[in-house]
Amino acid sequence: EMAARNSKRDTLHFHPSELAKADWCPRSSWYKINGYEEVDSSYMGLRRMNILAEGNNIHDKWQRWMYQAGGLSGDWKCVDCTHIWQDVSPKTCPKCMYTDLEYKEVPVSSDEFRIIGHADGVWQDAEGEAVVELKSVGLGTLRWEAPALYEGYEKGEMTLDGLWGAIKRPLLSHRKQVNLYMYLLGIPKAIVIYEWKPSQEVKEFQLSLDMDLVQ
Repeated sequence: EMAARNSKRDTLHFHPSELAKADWCPRSSWYKINGYEEVDSSYMGLRRMNILAEGNNIHDKWQRWMYQAGGLSGDWKCVDCTHIWQDVSPKTCPKCMYTDLEYKEVPVSSDEFRIIGHADGVWQDAEGEAVVELKSVGLGTLRWEAPALYEGYEKGEMTLDGLWGAIKRPLLSHRKQVNLYMYLLGIPKAIVIYEWKPSQEVKEFQLSLDMDLVQ
């Protein structure tokens, strides 16, 4: 399954999710873009596969709820005739009127910067548009993305509830990622939703485009 997934991944462009990470390696990206095969690229242990699957499940859940609320904008695919079109929470395929639709998220690309990817969604209502970024956050996330915060928990200075309460804004890599989406889509507002894995508690953050992070 992972080999099939990797075989379809675009290796000729930068991806916002990798550019945003603190440990992003430009040299590694250069090798991928120039056709060098990644060592053990198809290998993924069960634990990592489980984490990825759970993250996908959380995305599907929130996208389904936003669709039902009537404001989920992006690309849609008809399961029956495979027609793809852009719309806001459509009920039927405009080509064959079939009702089983698949959300294909929001394509993001830039020939100038050689970037390609997908934003989790765009919310659209009477107040305008906002890029949506959905994140499942757990101890592993904080271990890598906020080590100083995680260290306090590891030393017993902070409880799980305290750790969750200490998150007052999206982590830096997440802010970088969603700002790239905002910039490339031309939408200066974003909503970042965090779901805390230990308890399923939720936080919503509203952001405006920050060109310093984009640079």
